Amino acid sequence: MSTILVLLTVSTHPSDSVYTLQYQGGTFLVDRSQYQQLADAFLHGRTWIDAHIPDWLAAMDNPYDEQARGTLGAQTGDPSRWDWAFYHGRYYCYFGPLPALLLFAPFKALTGTDLPTAAGCAFLAILACASLIFLIETLWKRYWHGTPDGSRSSPAPQSWRHPD
Repeated sequence: MSTILVLLTVSTHPSDSVYTLQYQGGTFLVDRSQYQQLADAFLHGRTWIDAHIPDWLAAMDNPYDEQARGTLGAQTGDPSRWDWAFYHGRYYCYFGPLPALLLFAPFKALTGTDLPTAAGCAFLAILACASLIFLIETLWKRYWHGTPDGSRSSPAPQSWRHPD
Protein backbone atom coordinates (compact mmCIF):
# COMPACT_ATOMS: atom_id res chain seq x y z
CA MET A 1 0.00 0.00 0.00
CA SER A 2 2.85 2.39 0.81
CA THR A 3 4.33 1.82 -2.61
CA ILE A 4 1.06 2.71 -4.32
CA LEU A 5 0.73 5.91 -2.26
CA VAL A 6 4.29 6.93 -3.01
CA LEU A 7 3.91 6.29 -6.73
CA LEU A 8 0.63 8.19 -6.87
CA THR A 9 2.12 11.09 -4.91
CA VAL A 10 5.23 11.37 -7.07
CA SER A 11 3.45 10.85 -10.38
CA THR A 12 0.58 13.28 -9.77
CA HIS A 13 2.44 16.10 -8.02
CA PRO A 14 3.41 19.04 -10.24
CA SER A 15 7.09 19.67 -10.58
CA ASP A 16 8.73 22.50 -8.68
CA SER A 17 8.77 24.85 -11.61
CA VAL A 18 8.30 28.51 -12.45
CA TYR A 19 6.09 29.57 -15.36
CA THR A 20 3.87 32.42 -16.45
CA LEU A 21 0.11 32.23 -16.12
CA GLN A 22 -2.35 34.10 -18.32
CA TYR A 23 -5.43 34.87 -16.21
CA GLN A 24 -8.28 37.17 -17.21
CA GLY A 25 -6.11 39.07 -19.66
CA GLY A 26 -3.25 39.49 -17.19
CA THR A 27 0.09 37.84 -16.64
CA PHE A 28 1.35 36.37 -13.38
CA LEU A 29 4.39 34.37 -12.36
CA VAL A 30 3.63 30.95 -10.85
CA ASP A 31 6.33 29.45 -8.65
CA ARG A 32 5.65 25.98 -7.27
CA SER A 33 8.58 25.92 -4.86
CA GLN A 34 6.79 27.54 -1.94
CA TYR A 35 8.17 25.23 0.75
CA GLN A 36 11.71 25.38 -0.63
CA GLN A 37 11.67 29.18 -0.55
CA LEU A 38 10.06 29.25 2.89
CA ALA A 39 12.76 26.87 4.18
CA ASP A 40 15.42 29.13 2.68
CA ALA A 41 13.84 32.13 4.41
CA PHE A 42 13.83 30.31 7.76
CA LEU A 43 17.47 29.28 7.32
CA HIS A 44 18.32 32.95 6.77
CA GLY A 45 16.37 34.07 9.86
CA ARG A 46 13.39 35.67 8.18
CA THR A 47 9.76 34.90 7.40
CA TRP A 48 9.51 36.76 4.10
CA ILE A 49 10.58 35.37 0.76
CA ASP A 50 13.62 36.88 -0.95
CA ALA A 51 12.07 37.29 -4.40
CA HIS A 52 12.01 39.97 -7.07
CA ILE A 53 9.20 42.48 -6.54
CA PRO A 54 8.25 44.53 -9.59
CA ASP A 55 8.60 48.29 -9.04
CA TRP A 56 5.06 48.86 -10.27
CA LEU A 57 3.68 46.45 -7.63
CA ALA A 58 5.36 48.26 -4.74
CA ALA A 59 4.06 51.60 -6.10
CA MET A 60 0.41 50.48 -6.50
CA ASP A 61 -2.28 52.12 -4.37
CA ASN A 62 -4.04 48.76 -4.06
CA PRO A 63 -1.62 45.88 -4.69
CA TYR A 64 -4.40 43.39 -3.87
CA ASP A 65 -6.39 44.20 -7.03
CA GLU A 66 -5.66 41.09 -9.08
CA GLN A 67 -7.09 42.62 -12.26
CA ALA A 68 -4.73 45.60 -12.06
CA ARG A 69 -1.78 43.36 -11.10
CA GLY A 70 -2.38 41.10 -14.07
CA THR A 71 -2.75 44.01 -16.47
CA LEU A 72 0.41 45.74 -15.23
CA GLY A 73 2.29 42.45 -15.33
CA ALA A 74 1.30 41.95 -18.97
CA GLN A 75 2.06 45.57 -19.93
CA THR A 76 5.48 45.73 -18.29
CA GLY A 77 6.61 42.17 -18.96
CA ASP A 78 7.51 41.94 -15.27
CA PRO A 79 4.69 39.89 -13.70
CA SER A 80 3.93 39.65 -10.00
CA ARG A 81 3.82 36.29 -8.25
CA TRP A 82 0.65 34.24 -8.16
CA ASP A 83 -0.27 32.37 -4.97
CA TRP A 84 1.98 34.41 -2.67
CA ALA A 85 0.93 36.97 -0.09
CA PHE A 86 2.23 40.50 -0.73
CA TYR A 87 2.45 42.67 2.39
CA HIS A 88 4.45 45.85 3.07
CA GLY A 89 6.66 45.39 0.04
CA ARG A 90 7.54 41.72 0.59
CA TYR A 91 6.24 38.34 -0.48
CA TYR A 92 5.17 35.81 2.14
CA CYS A 93 4.22 32.16 1.80
CA TYR A 94 0.82 31.61 3.39
CA PHE A 95 1.20 27.82 3.42
CA GLY A 96 1.65 26.22 6.83
CA PRO A 97 5.28 26.33 7.99
CA LEU A 98 5.51 22.80 9.44
CA PRO A 99 6.70 20.99 6.26
CA ALA A 100 9.29 23.71 5.69
CA LEU A 101 10.53 23.41 9.28
CA LEU A 102 10.51 19.61 9.55
CA LEU A 103 11.55 18.52 6.05
CA PHE A 104 12.70 21.22 3.66
CA ALA A 105 14.92 23.35 5.94
CA PRO A 106 16.81 20.41 7.48
CA PHE A 107 17.32 18.85 4.04
CA LYS A 108 18.69 22.10 2.65
CA ALA A 109 20.87 22.68 5.71
CA LEU A 110 22.39 19.18 5.38
CA THR A 111 22.74 18.93 1.60
CA GLY A 112 22.76 22.51 0.36
CA THR A 113 20.11 21.65 -2.22
CA ASP A 114 16.33 21.90 -2.26
CA LEU A 115 14.20 18.88 -1.47
CA PRO A 116 11.74 18.31 -4.35
CA THR A 117 8.15 18.73 -3.20
CA ALA A 118 7.19 15.33 -4.61
CA ALA A 119 9.92 13.67 -2.52
CA GLY A 120 8.67 15.46 0.59
CA CYS A 121 5.11 14.31 -0.15
CA ALA A 122 6.31 10.75 -0.72
CA PHE A 123 8.20 10.77 2.58
CA LEU A 124 5.13 12.04 4.44
CA ALA A 125 2.92 9.43 2.72
CA ILE A 126 5.26 6.65 3.88
CA LEU A 127 5.33 8.14 7.38
CA ALA A 128 1.51 8.28 7.42
CA CYS A 129 1.25 4.61 6.35
CA ALA A 130 3.80 3.53 8.95
CA SER A 131 1.93 5.51 11.63
CA LEU A 132 -1.36 3.88 10.64
CA ILE A 133 0.19 0.41 10.79
CA PHE A 134 1.66 1.21 14.22
CA LEU A 135 -1.75 2.44 15.43
CA ILE A 136 -3.53 -0.68 14.19
CA GLU A 137 -0.91 -2.98 15.76
CA THR A 138 -1.11 -1.09 19.06
CA LEU A 139 -4.90 -1.28 19.12
CA TRP A 140 -4.78 -4.94 18.14
CA LYS A 141 -2.36 -5.81 20.94
CA ARG A 142 -4.32 -3.81 23.47
CA TYR A 143 -7.86 -4.93 22.65
CA TRP A 144 -7.73 -8.04 20.45
CA HIS A 145 -4.49 -9.67 21.48
CA GLY A 146 -6.00 -13.15 21.88
CA THR A 147 -8.35 -13.22 18.87
CA PRO A 148 -6.14 -14.77 16.15
CA ASP A 149 -5.45 -17.97 18.12
CA GLY A 150 -9.09 -18.31 19.19
CA SER A 151 -8.57 -17.80 22.92
CA ARG A 152 -11.18 -15.04 23.02
CA SER A 153 -14.59 -15.83 21.58
CA SER A 154 -15.82 -12.28 21.06
CA PRO A 155 -14.09 -10.04 18.51
CA ALA A 156 -15.03 -6.97 20.58
CA PRO A 157 -12.63 -5.83 23.28
CA GLN A 158 -13.53 -6.73 26.84
CA SER A 159 -14.17 -3.10 27.71
CA TRP A 160 -16.68 -2.80 24.85
CA ARG A 161 -18.81 -5.79 25.78
CA HIS A 162 -22.13 -5.40 27.54
CA PRO A 163 -21.88 -6.48 31.18
CA ASP A 164 -23.67 -9.80 31.85
